[in-house]
Amino acid sequence: DTLSLHDALPISGFVRSELPRTPPVAGVRVVEDRPRGEENPQVGVRFLHTGASVDWSVSAFSGYSNLPAASATLDASTGGLHWLQHHPRVLGVGADVAAALGPWNLRAEASRVSHESIDGRLTPSNQYFAVVGADRTIDDVNLNVQVLHRLTTDRVLAAQLPLPQQLAAEQNAVIFNQFERRTWGLSARLAVQWLNQTLQTELLYIAYFEPTSGLVRPLLTYSLSDESKVILGGEHYFGSRRSFFGPFKANRTWFAEYQHHL
Repeated sequence: DTLSLHDALPISGFVRSELPRTPPVAGVRVVEDRPRGEENPQVGVRFLHTGASVDWSVSAFSGYSNLPAASATLDASTGGLHWLQHHPRVLGVGADVAAALGPWNLRAEASRVSHESIDGRLTPSNQYFAVVGADRTIDDVNLNVQVLHRLTTDRVLAAQLPLPQQLAAEQNAVIFNQFERRTWGLSARLAVQWLNQTLQTELLYIAYFEPTSGLVRPLLTYSLSDESKVILGGEHYFGSRRSFFGPFKANRTWFAEYQHHL
């Protein structure tokens, strides 16, 4: 057995995630407040244990949400809407474990994430997240199934907020998947190797329930050589606009990709 600090105390600047921008709306002033990574570095640490049949780790992170949270107020002088996109400070702790049980590989992860609220800004609710899954390979077939669970501890209903903040709260619920206090989900991946592992077919399914939304992604990968491969696939999103995957329905697509490794 071995014990180690993995990527001990990495320090980095802030890098945000890019989201599609909506066209400008008359009477709405949009401002984005980004933290300066040079002044407020992000810090994370992970303690890892590797064993003969069981691996586990614990980790902690202090930094900023890569995804923007929304907050809104009315401008008293103009009557217009002041829409703020900001990146709240995040404190997260988590643990994961993986074990082999005969032909099965079992995994579990759990984390708690809290968001700091400053200047009265609307922020995502604090939450716990857990994943439990298993996978098994039989000959050239691999099946992986996971159950997802999210618990929001201090959720504020949009209807309880002033009208401008109701709109922001709805957007935060979409981006951070916080429509309900408890949210269950499921992911499954089936991969099959063909033609002496030259051809691989894969089907990925991810869904959250109440409200129900998800992603179905079929993939076909053909290896032309050890260095080159061709990939054909598609992404099909489903769900209502008021759901986690629903707003991505405009991104439904089929694609082809060629990879060459030098």
